Amino acid sequence: MVEFENSEIVREWFGCWPSLHDAEVLSINFDRGVGKAGPLITAVVHAFQMTPDVDSKGFYKLIKHCLIQFRFERVEETSLKWFNHQNVIDGIFLNPAKGASGQDLIDVEFSSIYGVQLEFKCQSAKVSSIEPFVPNNGIYA
Repeated sequence: MVEFENSEIVREWFGCWPSLHDAEVLSINFDRGVGKAGPLITAVVHAFQMTPDVDSKGFYKLIKHCLIQFRFERVEETSLKWFNHQNVIDGIFLNPAKGASGQDLIDVEFSSIYGVQLEFKCQSAKVSSIEPFVPNNGIYA
């Protein structure tokens, strides 16, 4: 199993690594990069923890809302589909992979529930930052 570099900052926020089920991808940036890092992808994901409690509208209460920024370096074999106004994922899955010349890579999948489906291989996958987030509208508010 492959783990994100710097994942401890997410574990500190949630108390464990979250499933990211029902998290929403807010942005994806593709950059040709320069030097040893490029090409690269950064993605910002709105994550939260679902509680067993239900609100007055019948929805599960969501806590610990945050924005997690992910950074993937030395990206290749990219496939992006269905990015739209709402991009809910089942999770971000990392698995060991091999590149065309036999080098060790990471196979990355943003698994779609509704909207974006993103798959690629990269040399490194890390959490760049996490920050508290208060959604002001929509189903997450």
